[in-house]
Formats: sequence, C-alpha cells, structure tokens
Amino acid sequence: MIWSCGIWTVREGRDAEFVDAWRGFGQWSLAEFGGARAWLLRDRAADRTYMTIGPWPDEQTIEAWRSSAGFGERVGAIRSLVETFEPRTYDEVTSVD
Repeated sequence: MIWSCGIWTVREGRDAEFVDAWRGFGQWSLAEFGGARAWLLRDRAADRTYMTIGPWPDEQTIEAWRSSAGFGERVGAIRSLVETFEPRTYDEVTSVD
C-alpha cells in the first residue's frame, strides 16, 4: 500500500475555507479515483497546521491522480489559503489491527 500525505499550514483566519476546499478536493478524488479515502487531521499543538493522509492501491493510481488536471486545479485553489504545503509519499511497512 502507498500513502499520500500533505502537511499544510493555513493562513490566519482561513481555516473554515481550507476545510471546505479540502473536503471538495477529497470528494472529487473519491469520485474520480474510486476507492480513495482520506483524512484531514489538525495538529493540537499548532492549530493552523493540518495533515492529510490517504491510502492508494498502487503507485500508478497516485501518479495519475497527482498528474490530473483536476488535481492541479483543486490544489491550486487550496494553495491560496495556505502559507505552506509539503506533499509526501509513504510506503506501508507494517500495520497492527
């Protein structure tokens, strides 16, 4: 399993807009790249810092998602609401259920 992750620092006072924009991005991702799931988490120690994370079945799917026009449009709109954005990709090593 491959995981996409983003670390976002939201501009002061833009949290609600960011959450709405990210939710729309997530819904679009689910509709266009079926099976995608994602979580939006907020840092308790730094309340303008968010992490997004979601699993993908393979590298080809995540690459298609990231290279799509829809991704560029939606992330571009979200970037206007944030100070920083760090996209990352992780490989699953193990899990405990």
